[in-house]
Amino acid sequence: MSFGRSRLSRDAVTECVPQEEGIVFRGRAEEKLTESPLGAYLEQLAEEGYAQHGPDSWYCVEWSRLYRLLEDEGHRSSISILGLPAVGDWVPRLVSRSTPSDSSFQVAIASWLSPSANVERASARRIGACIEVDGARWLLSEQAWRLTCLVTALAREGASLSAEGRLSAAGCIRQLAKSIGAALDDYLERTEIVAARCMSLQFTKQEVLGAPVIEIIPQLDGAPQEWLRSFDRYETVRGRYDVSLPNGGIAHVVTTPELREALEPIKRMPKRRIASEQALLFLYNPCAVLGDSATAVVDLEDFESRRREAGVVFKQLQVAPELSPSQATLEVLLVDPEGREQDQSIRLSREQAASLLRASARSRQRGLPLFSWEGEEIELGGSTEEALRAVEKWLVASDISTLAIRYAEVFDLEAYSDRVVGFDGTTITVPYVARKDAGTGWIPENIERGVIRAVAGGVEPHRLTLSPEQLEELAALCRKAKEEGSSTVPVPGTDLRVHVAEAEHWLTVFQADEERRRTKKRLPTEEKDPSGANRAPILKILHNIERLDYGVAPLIAQLEPGAEPELPNALKQGVELLPHQRVGVAWLQHRFRQKEQGVTGCLLADDMGLGKTLQVLCLLAWYREVFPNPRPCLVVAPVALLENWKAEVEKFLDGTQGHVLALYGEDLRQVRATPESIDPELQALGLRKFLRPGFEADSSIVLTTYETLRDYQFSLARVHWGIVVCDEAQKIKTPAALVTRAAKALQADFRVACTGTPVENSLADLWCLFDFFQPGLLGSLNEFTSKFRRQIETRAAGHDQLVERLRKAIEPWVLRRLKADVATLPPKYERDHSEADPRCMQLRMSPLQRQLYSEVISRFRAAMRHRERGAGILAILNTLRMICSHPLSVSHEDAELLPIEVHIEHSPKLAWLLDRLTAIRARGEKAIVFTEYRDIQRLLQRAIMYRFDYVAPIVNGSSTVDPRSDASRQRIIDRFQSAPGFGVIILSTTAVGFGLNVQAANHVIHFTRPWNPAKEDQATDRTYRIGQTKPVHVYCPTVIAEDFETFDLRVDSLLAEKRSLSRDMLAGVQEITLNDFEGL
Repeated sequence: MSFGRSRLSRDAVTECVPQEEGIVFRGRAEEKLTESPLGAYLEQLAEEGYAQHGPDSWYCVEWSRLYRLLEDEGHRSSISILGLPAVGDWVPRLVSRSTPSDSSFQVAIASWLSPSANVERASARRIGACIEVDGARWLLSEQAWRLTCLVTALAREGASLSAEGRLSAAGCIRQLAKSIGAALDDYLERTEIVAARCMSLQFTKQEVLGAPVIEIIPQLDGAPQEWLRSFDRYETVRGRYDVSLPNGGIAHVVTTPELREALEPIKRMPKRRIASEQALLFLYNPCAVLGDSATAVVDLEDFESRRREAGVVFKQLQVAPELSPSQATLEVLLVDPEGREQDQSIRLSREQAASLLRASARSRQRGLPLFSWEGEEIELGGSTEEALRAVEKWLVASDISTLAIRYAEVFDLEAYSDRVVGFDGTTITVPYVARKDAGTGWIPENIERGVIRAVAGGVEPHRLTLSPEQLEELAALCRKAKEEGSSTVPVPGTDLRVHVAEAEHWLTVFQADEERRRTKKRLPTEEKDPSGANRAPILKILHNIERLDYGVAPLIAQLEPGAEPELPNALKQGVELLPHQRVGVAWLQHRFRQKEQGVTGCLLADDMGLGKTLQVLCLLAWYREVFPNPRPCLVVAPVALLENWKAEVEKFLDGTQGHVLALYGEDLRQVRATPESIDPELQALGLRKFLRPGFEADSSIVLTTYETLRDYQFSLARVHWGIVVCDEAQKIKTPAALVTRAAKALQADFRVACTGTPVENSLADLWCLFDFFQPGLLGSLNEFTSKFRRQIETRAAGHDQLVERLRKAIEPWVLRRLKADVATLPPKYERDHSEADPRCMQLRMSPLQRQLYSEVISRFRAAMRHRERGAGILAILNTLRMICSHPLSVSHEDAELLPIEVHIEHSPKLAWLLDRLTAIRARGEKAIVFTEYRDIQRLLQRAIMYRFDYVAPIVNGSSTVDPRSDASRQRIIDRFQSAPGFGVIILSTTAVGFGLNVQAANHVIHFTRPWNPAKEDQATDRTYRIGQTKPVHVYCPTVIAEDFETFDLRVDSLLAEKRSLSRDMLAGVQEITLNDFEGL
């Protein structure tokens, strides 16, 4: 069966053939499939991981990936190119043969039914997810296809399964079949089979001799209540239970291996009961008692609800602010953080205080998140930790000896940097501002405000939305609480009670957001996970935000002019550093030698393409050779850039510098601690990500990602590193981000931050980088803001002088060189230069473009008059952009199926591109074409194939960065670079942020342009960098009109205006905004 044969460009004939594993698209052996729109689209799907290449010009799209593709919004406008049949409502009629106890048991499809057409066909033919009925072809729904997979799997594997396995398979088939309305035979209809995959946990709680005793009552999903009696009747957990029902019937309950593993600990408990600490831990986190497998099979939300209904409350401690050693007793408060119970005041004697500390110490040593004391369950962390420290201080001051608190290795503060002062594992409440509908703009009725309550250790966060009326009520409650001297306030509409200061912080965040919106300043960005959801304990550092807690200003001497570097012996013979690189290495070495004077790091802010990696590698190798007992060095970078680091190590160093450990991707598994080697009590806290002790011992350089640094911070922060390098260090520009905190928690002799853009959004970015490598130099963030940031960013009077004062203050710690200043590079021809083809800036609109433009620009002007904002007006602007670059995509829904000649006729930009590439081919040179639009990428690929019989590879944001994948970005680049002579590669501007070097190309064409000049320059610098030997030609084809300013022309003038500012390191982001299109 095939879908048919489609006539495509150049008479290429493509056949779409369904197979069991997926759809196969074939082309004639003598024709290139990529000559067609379909072929170009399949090539793109292959690069994005949806399709697979095969021999003889064929592609395969597996069924599971096809259904994912159908749901992908980014492909919704292009999916029709595949020529798929419509999704039908066909469902099977299932018949069973034999019974599950028989090895020959099977379930078969007898016929197919269409409820909408009210027909049934036994003659229907199915291959994979395709069905042919009465000559018409349909695609099955995903659920119907998955049902056929279950039926096929049972037919294939049933004889090798146990009776329970066959019964479980039948249960899964029956459940899915019923959910989609499939027809069942008498056996399948009448036989109740429960293929249980998860369970809820009920419990009863009582006190026995002062200790809590919990009876656990598991209930399998879908199983009748009578199942529990069957569970208790057997001594071991079974794979199958035949449960007698009150109506005389029998339900067959089959359990999965994961479910059985979670039930095993319950079966081992006498009468399903646990007591004392284990009982408390179960109530706090049942998975800590039942094991890791329970996380996948236990309904934790249901458990939390039942725990609340049972009145189980985990309290926190607070103490009075004034403590006197002369007091005979100490008043403490037991507080319900959720506000359901009143605060309870207790006066502690010294003996009670000592017992309180001992109880908390025992739990802390065991890694427990709470402890039991005098009948109360008290959470560690948060206000409790503050209270315990105050109690201990009171006892010491009263000369009352207390027991020393012994921490397990992970919680031994002595093992960490002196910037680490504790462990955050508390309940976190974070204010948020978000859009109710992500597809709609930031308009008042689409804005939602509230708080997210997240508890460390795996508990799901709660989002609490606050209406404007509730926010006003909260503000009134804060005022009243301050008048009455109360420390907490209730949160309207919730059962939450918080400190007055915390509530006032929320209100300040919301008011600041309203002010930004009212004054039309930059809108806030939404975070995917502002709650820190599922957060286990993390390292608590001195953050230097409100006040300066950590760091001192060092004494520093400038490097003498003309100082020569000490090049390491590990540098390969024949490797010659450029003059500016020699200066850079000497500067890095000079700063490193000033450690004794308090210098702890520096910022290497060279322009992109000047060889920052080579300079830093020289520093690392020199450190290993010159200093006795050198420690391992850590390099943290985005994953795409780490492949470049590995390649540069092999290219420039001879191996004597020592072993390089890759701590990311598949290599990370080799050094990750196994679950069996991690203390179960640590796992109970949600701490499951550790590296094997001594993982770094045999390595001189360790390469890792920012995500690995964040996730494995307890292991990485316990290592004393020689030098820590953060490449693309703008990744740690946000003070409160977990990755920033993890980077600042590292203990190292010296730190190097590498980034060409130390200020992306605000001067707070710069402060945060300095707080990483030289904390204290710029004071606290609040001090820095009042001294520099506020006046500079608001451009207040005298801000120019402040910029220069700041520049002078940071100058000794920053080395920044621009290519224009130091690099010996060939010339770069841009814009009006004759070598850059200035006529590309004057491409006159085609008649079709003028017609489309006049229709859309009137809509845009009306929207601007009515002050419309958000997604609607941005969509209009995007349409104007597409009219200039790909007009037929606006005028024709089937634009990708139109002949290339038609596109050339109506798109002067495309016509110019092909002419320019003809000239480039005549010179035997290579070109990069930049555009972030997938449909334009495919159009260009087709047009280039049409004109030059050459398949231009596409690299966009969906291309994988897995170095082992043949479709990885670097491999695509490598193949392009190594091919002799003429070549074209199509890149997305958004895909070139890190690690892509394409010096083999010396022609750069920005077919569509980003709104940030720095991003466009970054794209150009993929080829205009060290290693480039030819003059680089930069083209920005611009569509114009004689009688009005076009979208293309406005963008070009705005980018030129903002580009000069964007090259100043302290200028911040210079991006085109919606307001810049006023008057278009």
